[in-house]
This record gives sequence, structure tokens and C-alpha cells, in this order.
Amino acid sequence: MDRFDASRVVVAGDEVAAQPVIDALPQAVTDRVGDVARLGIRADRNEVAEEVRPILEGMEADQAQARADLVLAEVQRGGLGVAGVDPTREALERGQVLELVLGADGAVDNETRNDLIRIAAQTSAEVSVVGDHEGLARFGGVGALLRYTID
Repeated sequence: MDRFDASRVVVAGDEVAAQPVIDALPQAVTDRVGDVARLGIRADRNEVAEEVRPILEGMEADQAQARADLVLAEVQRGGLGVAGVDPTREALERGQVLELVLGADGAVDNETRNDLIRIAAQTSAEVSVVGDHEGLARFGGVGALLRYTID
């Protein structure tokens, strides 16, 4: 599992077959199981993709929401988080950012957004895009989780 760097797992099959498979998985894998795709044994690749796509999209959206929540919690406690365009840009330029979190609601103009993503790529920071997130929107739709703080 880790050698494939999988962060999400979807089990496919009918209810009777899927549950024993999930029960047999190691805890590290079951923590990543999002849902069971209801598929027959004769499902082809296209049917699998069609059934699994919305499940993965929902899992990704939930994960992005959780990352934005974590950014705001870290900002509130004065920990490993910053929010707002200028503080986030400064942290990116110093190489502090572990993960850049951007709102998808268009709060930031495209030029600024692209610039932040470019800096994140140069510093090996991950980038997450979250849908509508009211808390992040209050900070211009931009925040970051930090590797370290500077006093």
C-alpha cells in the first residue's frame, strides 16, 4: 500500500464479499477505505471507473475540507499555520510551507494563485484545493500548513 503511495482506497464488490475483505485489511489500509463501490463480478474497466470516480471525488473533497479546517485550527492556536495571501506568500518564500491550501471560490486572482502555486512547487510544498470553505474565505481563500515556525 505505502509503496504505491495510495492515500485513498475504494473496495469494489457486493456487500457480502466486500465486508470480509475490508475486515481482513491492516488498520493502516482500512483507515484509507472511503466506501464500497457496488459492482458485479463481470464489470468492465469503464463501469469500474464510472462507479469509483464520484467516490474518489467525494473523498478528495472531504480531505481538502479537513486540511482547510486544520489550517484554521493551527492559525487560531498560533501553531503551524498561516492564512491570508501575504502571510502565506512570505512563508512560502522562506520555505516554511508544507502544504498550500487554496479555496476554489475565486477569492484570489489567477495571477496571485499561479504565483503561490509556482513558489509551492519550487519549495516542494503540496497544494490542496478546497471547495467552498467559509473559514478560509475569510482569509482571502489562502492558507498553509507549516513545516516549522519562525519566532
